[in-house]
Amino acid sequence: MKKRMLNPVFIAAVAGLTYQLLVKYGVAPEAGVYQAAVDIVTYAIIGVGIYKTFPADSTKE
Repeated sequence: MKKRMLNPVFIAAVAGLTYQLLVKYGVAPEAGVYQAAVDIVTYAIIGVGIYKTFPADSTKE
C-alpha cells in the first residue's frame, strides 16, 4: 500500500480528484496556488524518501 501511495501517477490522480471536489463545492483556491501546494507536498515526499536511503550515523552522541 505504501509503495502505491508514493507512485507519482497515484499522487497526481489524488491531487486531481481533490481539486475537482473542491471546485464542485466552491472552495477551491486558484489553480496556481493549488499546484504550488501539491508541488511542495510532492517534493517533501521525495525528499523524505531520499533522506531515508542514507544510513543512520550511530557515531553521533
